[in-house]
Amino acid sequence: MPEQQMRSAASFSSAGKSTKLDVERSLSSTLQRKSIQRRRMRPTDKSRAEIGQIVREHRTSLRPDSFPDKGWKRIVEAHWSSESCSQSAAASMCKIPQSHFSQIERGVAPSPEQKEDRLTEKNLRRIIKGLRMLRHEEYLLLLMNNHPPRTAVEPPTHPVGSSLLAMLESLNPNPATLLNERMDILAWNEAAKTVLVNFADLDGSDRNILRIMFSPDLLAQLHGRWKDWDEYVEELVASFKGQEKLFHESAHDIARFHELVTKLQALPPVPEQSLSFASLYARPLGQRNARRDKVFLHAVGELTFDEWVLELLGARGRQVIVLFTPRDEATAAHLRSLVSRDE
Repeated sequence: MPEQQMRSAASFSSAGKSTKLDVERSLSSTLQRKSIQRRRMRPTDKSRAEIGQIVREHRTSLRPDSFPDKGWKRIVEAHWSSESCSQSAAASMCKIPQSHFSQIERGVAPSPEQKEDRLTEKNLRRIIKGLRMLRHEEYLLLLMNNHPPRTAVEPPTHPVGSSLLAMLESLNPNPATLLNERMDILAWNEAAKTVLVNFADLDGSDRNILRIMFSPDLLAQLHGRWKDWDEYVEELVASFKGQEKLFHESAHDIARFHELVTKLQALPPVPEQSLSFASLYARPLGQRNARRDKVFLHAVGELTFDEWVLELLGARGRQVIVLFTPRDEATAAHLRSLVSRDE
């Protein structure tokens, strides 16, 4: 073989070995990164205990009549204890070994001798299906176990129907708005536009109750101001966080909430107010009794309202009508005057 061809063959062989070595290193790095990622995604001891408590409470609340299917009902009755469904019955329904179910329910971390964690996404999904858990319980358990919900196709937008718009207008002279689960303002009646703010003048992304209440520029566009602003925004943020917990059905919903939270946390503070969205959002979610009475300081005088939240059944996601009705005759007279003046 000529010397030049030998050098070419040697360089080709060397290049081949180098490429193979690079591929092996890249594969090793990828596997190591995924291994670290899996370790980071493991649930904490606190999450294990909370998941176990939810599973145990759900199992002990089951009764044979909870299962219309005769096959499942026979399994439950065969393993029934004195007062509740036994672990063996639950494990049979979930199609996992009883030892696995017991360890998950007790919230016990795997021992060093165990090669595999019992609290896997596969086992958890079998428990969710076997125990007939509700949809919001499913997403809560999966999130607590650091398993994000599976990506769903982005749903199409649904315009507000004419019958719903007519319903809002029929509520005049009482201000009424239609909101979704993220508190975006989908529609409003003439009274809301006249008394509260002209929603038509706002950009589409600004038509959100939280953005209006926490943005100094948008808050200045109100036709007045809320007397107990701090109490009102505390109720709004608490309600928003509750909806955020429930609506993790798809990656699309998670992204929508995350996008809004990021924008709200970046807003400058409202002048003369000590509370910010970031500080309220950081608070733990707890039980809070919202005040029904709301006072809006308008140019015509003090308007005292009862606030009603009416949920629409059958709507995609969650849609509610927020209705403000007068608490006294003076407010009712002001509303009639404002709405008739604007017509």
